[in-house]
Amino acid sequence: IPWFQADPRISLVGAFMMPKMPFHTWIDRMRSLELAAGFGLPRLAYAVVDMQPCVPGNYTAVRRTAALEIGGWPEGMLGEDIDFTCGIARLGYRAVYDRRVWAYEDVPESAAQLRLQRRRWSQGSIYNFARFVPAACGSAGPRFWFAEFFKGARRLVQPMQFAAYLFAIQAALFDPGVRANIWHLLAFFILAKLPMLVIVFCSVHQPARIGIGA
Repeated sequence: IPWFQADPRISLVGAFMMPKMPFHTWIDRMRSLELAAGFGLPRLAYAVVDMQPCVPGNYTAVRRTAALEIGGWPEGMLGEDIDFTCGIARLGYRAVYDRRVWAYEDVPESAAQLRLQRRRWSQGSIYNFARFVPAACGSAGPRFWFAEFFKGARRLVQPMQFAAYLFAIQAALFDPGVRANIWHLLAFFILAKLPMLVIVFCSVHQPARIGIGA
């Protein structure tokens, strides 16, 4: 509530998500790493520069007037939390995460459940990629669409990317003349991730702007 009281532009406040404890499977453990490094920390960085693509609906506070302006939660589509977040952002509202609030979620219990979850997420991201990029909806509001544009485009080319990694690893391991390729691959990966790592590192060292009492 103090976030909403301090800034009328803030209309979504999310919690820092983690899997339910104790962990029992490798899926629990890998999801904990993913939530911390792949979701949690980047979302803190996105909030600093106002380009938050998604505040998941499993533990979120919403400003009611903003939700009513966009007609509430969408129905009949995947990635409804992305749609909700981006729809509110187009009106000029902001979304933030409070890293002091932790919430714990259920995770898939088998590889089959994990596959279904990730397929649904990928489809939802592509739907919203098509729905919210400037070519489809106009360049309205802040930079909220940038991260979703990047994620959607990445999912479209991911099969090719995976094949390219396989070919590079095969050449590096089995062709004596190109063993240096494995180092080229590692260097490329580090350089590709470096800008986001720098943003994340800088953002998590920002002091909290809103004071919440104990």
